[in-house]
Amino acid sequence: FLCDKDKTSTVAPTIHTTVPSPTTTPTPKEKPEAGTYSVNNGNDTCLLATMGLQLNITQDK
Repeated sequence: FLCDKDKTSTVAPTIHTTVPSPTTTPTPKEKPEAGTYSVNNGNDTCLLATMGLQLNITQDK
């Protein structure tokens, strides 16, 4: 005979699993188009550059 207080009960542990959110692949950025820029002082050229310029702006919502 087994008394109720002598009985043991086994409780299975709770297992929490998390599934990671799918990540999106960022769209590739196009290379900026090159342009010719110059800084002049009268007839003198102080700076002459051929380059592409890209500005990345992030704004919090």
